[in-house]
This record gives sequence, structure tokens and C-alpha cells, in this order.
Amino acid sequence: MYRCESCGEVFEKAKEVNEPLEYFGQKVNMTEHLCPHCGSDDLAEVHECECCHVNLTEDNVCKECVDDMRNMISQMLADFEDEHDCDYSFATNLLIDTLNE
Repeated sequence: MYRCESCGEVFEKAKEVNEPLEYFGQKVNMTEHLCPHCGSDDLAEVHECECCHVNLTEDNVCKECVDDMRNMISQMLADFEDEHDCDYSFATNLLIDTLNE
């Protein structure tokens, strides 16, 4: 699946245009992949977010899910810090060690 960076449209298949060129004296065909909506060649390959399965992203997880995860982790650290009366860096290191296990 592709997203056009120019117009924002999402589509399954790019429009293919074959253009004959001369390359070092040899005739070759160059295939360009274009947006079927606006004709731009500024395309990004996208897929469904592995977390929410709704948003499309170039990465494994969409920005919205990453932001949600950051907020949840920050809240967990703040709650831990308040409950155990420790500083933030201790809670952060403990979380990182736990995730690495």
C-alpha cells in the first residue's frame, strides 16, 4: 500500500509509466511509479500499525500509538515514584531493567 506525500491519498497500486531513455548510447525503459490521483512520484510505502491495526504508517507502530505508550509509561513512572517516594531516575532504570529481562 502507498501514500502520496503530495496529495495524501492512499492506494494499493501505483500507476506505472514506462519512459524510453537513452543511457550510454543504449535504449532502455525507465518505469516510474506515480500517484494515480495527482501524478506525483513522491510515494511512501505504508502498512497497518501493528498496535492499533487502524492507522497507516511507514514504521511498525503509528505516531498515535507511540504517543499513547509514552503517556502510559510516564504515568506508570509517576505513580511508582509517588507510591514509593523515590526519584524518577530510579523508577526509569527499574522499568528499563524489567523490560530487558
